[in-house]
Amino acid sequence: MLNEALTHYSFLEQPTILVGHSGMNNTTRIVRDGNKQYNLRIYNNHQDKSKLQFEHEILEQLQSEPELHIMSPIPVLNRFGSTITELSNGKLAAMFHYIEGVRPSIDRVEHIAWLATAAAKLSKGLAVLEVETKPAYTPYYQLATNYEPLHDERIDFLCATSVMLAELKPHLLRIKEERAALEAMQDDFASLPQQWIHGDINCSNALSLDDQVVAILDFEFVTEDARVMELAVLLAELIKPAATNLTYKLQLVKDAFCRELPLQDDELRLLEHLVKLRLVDVAMHFIGRYEEGLDDESTVSAIIINTDFAITYIRSFHV
Repeated sequence: MLNEALTHYSFLEQPTILVGHSGMNNTTRIVRDGNKQYNLRIYNNHQDKSKLQFEHEILEQLQSEPELHIMSPIPVLNRFGSTITELSNGKLAAMFHYIEGVRPSIDRVEHIAWLATAAAKLSKGLAVLEVETKPAYTPYYQLATNYEPLHDERIDFLCATSVMLAELKPHLLRIKEERAALEAMQDDFASLPQQWIHGDINCSNALSLDDQVVAILDFEFVTEDARVMELAVLLAELIKPAATNLTYKLQLVKDAFCRELPLQDDELRLLEHLVKLRLVDVAMHFIGRYEEGLDDESTVSAIIINTDFAITYIRSFHV
């Protein structure tokens, strides 16, 4: 598959494939061609060419924003003049110019502070884009229609499939309760300032040099949503059972983001609910993947435990 993808591109020398960071939604490899390097991505979670076209349109427009000061991937044209490569097995691939850097660490306060600043800078850049193409994904706050209902019968069925999940039934019931409360707030979320958002900024989708975040990656999930959702996603990623100095880190990230991009009172008032919205969204995503046989019980169990922990934390400490 990787070798087939390479045949669609022109190289100066015989390219070498190196292992790169891969997420759950794609396979990524570094391609070395002489003194040049690229990132080759093969998409595993969809075969929808229009989604890639939209993503690449966003990336192209971002390159024309000189004040952004945050790098983003630049797609490479293949031998047929397209930034999208279709493989014989139906999968889609794309290649991007290599960006130097390493993944920031969620455990280092200087990294997460810089990530918050980078997220705010990117948000300002995305706000001025004029994209007529309809995004592939809907706003987070359309939770009721984004996922199948999490009712008692569905929870009982999940618990019947696994002893591990059966032990997590109280967690699932609390997630169900929180989901209902968030669905009831949809109009409140929709009334907030709306714009294009990246929607998935975290340490695995960023690059840093000398402790400073210099690039944001993976624009697959860009959509129109509440502006403050960008910060909510970042905060949600910090709340883990094993996290240390959590209250300090959450305030640090919030302050760093708001220094670069001041938010309105209503955005700040609803922020903790939007953090829970991200958490519930992720839980519903992985529950669906488990039901489809894409993930095992240990993966979805870890997500459920983390989601319940984070929701309980937010209710107690008010992020």
